[in-house]
Amino acid sequence: MMHQSAVGSVTNRLTRRPSGPSVLLTDPTGLFAELARLDLPPGDYVLCGSAALYVRGMRARINDLDVLARGAAWQKALALGVPKPALSGHGLRVVHPSAAIEFVDRWTPGWPTDDLIDNADVIDGVPFMRLGDVLAWKEAARRPKDLPDIAAVEHLRSLWSRRSRRCPSNARYAPEPGTYSPHACVSAGWRACGGRAMKPPTR
Repeated sequence: MMHQSAVGSVTNRLTRRPSGPSVLLTDPTGLFAELARLDLPPGDYVLCGSAALYVRGMRARINDLDVLARGAAWQKALALGVPKPALSGHGLRVVHPSAAIEFVDRWTPGWPTDDLIDNADVIDGVPFMRLGDVLAWKEAARRPKDLPDIAAVEHLRSLWSRRSRRCPSNARYAPEPGTYSPHACVSAGWRACGGRAMKPPTR
């Protein structure tokens, strides 16, 4: 069952390239408020990892934010601290000095930075990693902590697919690419809402 408090507000004010992040998301830890305060340039960053599941109601809570950044957004991140090698061994990371937010200039190997940012789903003014990409990334990693997330995404995909087969005429409600609409997701199916993933990374 989708976590209602996390998704209750995501139907409001969806834009492809907002002028700045708005905070309509459920934000008990204040992470999204801090992200909004940083005023990162739209189109130069994307939230990856568990945040992409939380905003879709597939996680009850999150403890941190993983932000993939480039260009002007990465320059803002560099102002927060000294960059160090990323834990993945791929690229650099900057840790926010007072909030549980980590910025990286590369995601894990095999995932192009530009593709992840350019194809983000914008939800409540914040760009999130596409759900299909989250699934492909977690399936490639398959760490023990990834398994519940994989099962949750697969379950949601099956629900969307069944609804899409029953209501093919509703495909006209598909959202604009890069935006998110819960109604269109359920009506038009998995592919209408970021379900189409890039190929899993090659090793």
